Amino acid sequence: MLDVTEEQALARIGDAVTRPLLKGNPAAVWKGIYQEREHLYRQCADLVIDASHHSVEARVDTIEKELPSREELRS
Repeated sequence: MLDVTEEQALARIGDAVTRPLLKGNPAAVWKGIYQEREHLYRQCADLVIDASHHSVEARVDTIEKELPSREELRS
């Protein structure tokens, strides 16, 4: 799971015209959905990465280091 701040999520969403679920007040709707589902996302995630303060390269490095390789999964 890549965890971002509310501000970052809303910046990625943009004006939400193509996101009918966020119709009306995208910020409030997104926040409600995230609060409702966050525990499920974390429960299902093999890895949670704080993506709010790191470069894409740093995130990729973390994923590569923390997740098991395909060979390890086959064992």
